[in-house]
Amino acid sequence: MVDLTKLVDLHIHTTCSDGDLSVDEILMKAKEKRLKFVGIVDHDTIEQFDKVKESALAKKMKESGVRVWVGTEFSCKINGLKLHLIGYNFDHTSKEIFHLIEKAQKLRQEDLFYKVETARSLGATITDEQLEKLKAIENVGKPHIAQCIKENGAEGSIGEIIRKYLDSKKLLRLETKEVIDAVHKAGGIVVIAHPYQIATENHISEGEAEKVWEELVRLKADGMECFYSLYDMEKIKHLVSFANKRGLIITLGSDFHGKTKPNIEIGMVKKGK
Repeated sequence: MVDLTKLVDLHIHTTCSDGDLSVDEILMKAKEKRLKFVGIVDHDTIEQFDKVKESALAKKMKESGVRVWVGTEFSCKINGLKLHLIGYNFDHTSKEIFHLIEKAQKLRQEDLFYKVETARSLGATITDEQLEKLKAIENVGKPHIAQCIKENGAEGSIGEIIRKYLDSKKLLRLETKEVIDAVHKAGGIVVIAHPYQIATENHISEGEAEKVWEELVRLKADGMECFYSLYDMEKIKHLVSFANKRGLIITLGSDFHGKTKPNIEIGMVKKGK
């Protein structure tokens, strides 16, 4: 039996959002890992679609039989809770996606000001000069803000700084239903990203998170990321069982970023790999 956990990684971030490596650098690493299914997704942007389309390396990999999926990880909200959905292989030139991304970018800019104000109130230092540079980043996110705070002397890793200063409760995010509907109209599929993160990010129980999964199924989500770099086999088996009973597509993803999540490698789709 083929071990897909050694061949598939459908959740990889690039410099199009908050990853450290370019599309071609990611593809080269995927090639070195001998992955057969690669998913390049970035937060609330579609820049990666054209980058992959223009990549000679992506073309060669596809010709050799490697499946390269492109998608977007959308920051969403539902019933006052945060979550992420990944849309794959949709028509990124469609009017529905254009309007969705335009709205997402505006929300990210609003969120930037809110997070900077909140971080400063908690004692973090972010200069006005840094804020201007952050405003110029098209797809600004928490890692960009955290890096500024770190440069000004804050202790800890980027992840620790995010948890200390940037874990805001105000939800400047897209509505879940509008994301699912837009991706479907553009011919794509929608996958629930790292499902247990709904519990940890919102400080709710796993049982309450599972109720959110049920609501996402009702809203026509197509799949679930059952294999994920931070999940042990017990969690993975529960997610696989949930997905199978509801006819969901099962995906595998590392959520590789680089230095923001230094313990996660490309191709690492289960804990301990």
